[in-house]
Amino acid sequence: MLDALADEPHTRMQYQCSPYQTDSALAPVIQQLRHAADLAPEDPKTVQLDKLEKLLARSSSVDTDKALIAELLGLDGAERYGRLDFPPAIRRARTLEALINQVLALARQRPVLLALEDAHWIDPTTFELIELCLDAVVDAPVLILMTSRPDNQPEIAAHPHVTRLTLNRLGRAGMEAIVAKLGGEVLSREVVDAIIAHTDGVPLFVEELTKAVLETGKTSIPSSLHDSLMARLDRIPDVKAVAQMAACIGREFEHTLLAEIVELSEQELQSALNQLTAAELIFRRGSVSNRQYLFKHALVRDAAYESLLKSRREAIHGQIVDFLERRGNVTPEILARHAEYAGRKEQAIDHWQRAGELAVAQPAYKEAIANFGAAIRLCGLFGDDPAWRLRELQIQVQIGQALVANLGYQAPATRARAGRGDR
Repeated sequence: MLDALADEPHTRMQYQCSPYQTDSALAPVIQQLRHAADLAPEDPKTVQLDKLEKLLARSSSVDTDKALIAELLGLDGAERYGRLDFPPAIRRARTLEALINQVLALARQRPVLLALEDAHWIDPTTFELIELCLDAVVDAPVLILMTSRPDNQPEIAAHPHVTRLTLNRLGRAGMEAIVAKLGGEVLSREVVDAIIAHTDGVPLFVEELTKAVLETGKTSIPSSLHDSLMARLDRIPDVKAVAQMAACIGREFEHTLLAEIVELSEQELQSALNQLTAAELIFRRGSVSNRQYLFKHALVRDAAYESLLKSRREAIHGQIVDFLERRGNVTPEILARHAEYAGRKEQAIDHWQRAGELAVAQPAYKEAIANFGAAIRLCGLFGDDPAWRLRELQIQVQIGQALVANLGYQAPATRARAGRGDR
């Protein structure tokens, strides 16, 4: 669909959900805004505000909306737009309203395509925003396109303008079309038949096996998608190492962070990234000053990540969290996950707890409950150590308060949590 609309005048808003931010409120929205405004981490705050102002000039005329969106991105817009004195709950509602107003304002200029990918990783507040958008854009030229794995689809409430499409496996004609598009006309009928037989109608597998056969000139067919992806990476070992380190960052990664953890010169790193891009294993996004990359598919990222030894993965995650902590202005949940994957339980608990506290302040109680829960889970790994039992009890109080605010005193989850402090 995205290719079909390439020549049609429209505004595209691309939201990418991430397994690293399933409980970071509005994480895909923040990422999209930062990308659209070309905000670089090293930009001074005033420069970031100038860039955001330029972006919002197209869609926001109300200073309060601009101030709320700036605050969402961690920028203080009080001097430009006035101070916000809303209570937390009102601020949250007004922020969601400002984001919807932005979509509607853009739609008054030309049609809007709001594409949200990997919705199986969507955070609760972004999901709430999408549901609110469904009603708000009924009479506007807005198409909301969500993609999700079938095993963890978000339950969108019944809505007359929502259509659920299940993508079935490709038939033979569809698979042959992919093979032909990739230059498979040079392959024998026997090889094409073998590709079709091994891929079971999965488009990504058809594409990767075809490329693997064309690149090697051999007729042997890898037995799985993972084997095919790793075979392609193995043929470029220096580039494989870069892909593995990038995979530790996540499906989407920024050039600045990758450059910090790889032991390559800038020229060598850029050459490796160019080769991965040419192989269509990653795609480039962003501007020259703020380069971002995205693995073609989550399975591509997973294949590169799982090929690393656990000890090596832990070391890379440690490098990542150390750099992100020094840089600052990073979502605590991201820091917590990298610290946990690095085997640093104490550090991860600190960040999970901080993530919960920030979520409460927004307020985003569902995210807060999940973040506090992760901190409590890690506290339990210290057994009956008195210091960590006390820390766990403190976090139990915090998660209890979030549950009361979200569900009420008598909710089963609240009452169950209240009885866990004496485990």
